[in-house]
Amino acid sequence: GVIDMTRVMKETDAAKGIFSALESKRSEYEKQIQKEGDTLAQLEKDIVAKKPKMSEEEFNKARKDFEDKLVKAQKMVQERKQTLDKGMADGINKLRAEAAKITADVAKERGYASVLTQEAVVLAEPSLDVTDEVVKRLNAKVKKIDIKW
Repeated sequence: GVIDMTRVMKETDAAKGIFSALESKRSEYEKQIQKEGDTLAQLEKDIVAKKPKMSEEEFNKARKDFEDKLVKAQKMVQERKQTLDKGMADGINKLRAEAAKITADVAKERGYASVLTQEAVVLAEPSLDVTDEVVKRLNAKVKKIDIKW
């Protein structure tokens, strides 16, 4: 048999749910990052505005505090990116595992000893394609993949 895993990973309800959850989480993180960026920009303006009235020691302390907050914000951005990447990978891996189980069932029912991905096949009889059946069963069995953020 032959399967188009790209279609399975795009067209199934569970896949759409993964991408929707990812987009929602990404949007949430963008808002947090934007808020932090706005706070830092305002803090920087305040420091620059107050600089003429500050002693060198006060200015250096304010600058160091600002730089520490900037480093912390950059670390938060990196952590958010890693969380998104890990969540996406986990969701896709869970979906692939479910798709593999269903593909195995379809292959067994049709008497196929193996099922290859469409990318690995140059030419195949259309009747060997199990993609539609796998998508249909996956939609019936797996409505949503839970992602651990």
